[in-house]
Amino acid sequence: RTTLQDVICGGLYSEALKKGMFVEKADWIFASIPCTILAEMHKPICAAMRERDVGIVGRLMQMAFLLDFGGDNSGNIVKFVRAGTGYFFDCGACELVASGKAGLEVGHVACFNSKGVVTEYSEEIAADVVVHVTGQGPIEDAATQSVAKTSLKWGRSGVLAPKWRVI
Repeated sequence: RTTLQDVICGGLYSEALKKGMFVEKADWIFASIPCTILAEMHKPICAAMRERDVGIVGRLMQMAFLLDFGGDNSGNIVKFVRAGTGYFFDCGACELVASGKAGLEVGHVACFNSKGVVTEYSEEIAADVVVHVTGQGPIEDAATQSVAKTSLKWGRSGVLAPKWRVI
């Protein structure tokens, strides 16, 4: 199991299922928590996740991997709720970067050539394979590509307007 499942979702969903609650209702309960309260709840959770993953997090930071735990250290779930961005799912690439088996360059690509990549500063970086990672970007971008814009209600900052109520 992953840290996300164990530390954040495990209790909410596994305990809910044991009590006969459907996933949809557990989702509603999670969505009903006001963002300011959610952020305070997630600060110790984020700290626990960082402690649990201290090895990989430290090795990634040594390799110049850009990590972000939210401006207030409440983590990527809260950052996603606030801004619709700020998350990624590791499919094994993090270990490749952390171990040095895959190189990491941060910056802008000017062009690709037969040897690899030319950066915005005209530096040529030789590469057999180039994985161009641009980031996930706001969920609004993906959502509006597949859902009519008129059916979505966006908040001030371009994210879906949060709604909550007591269930």
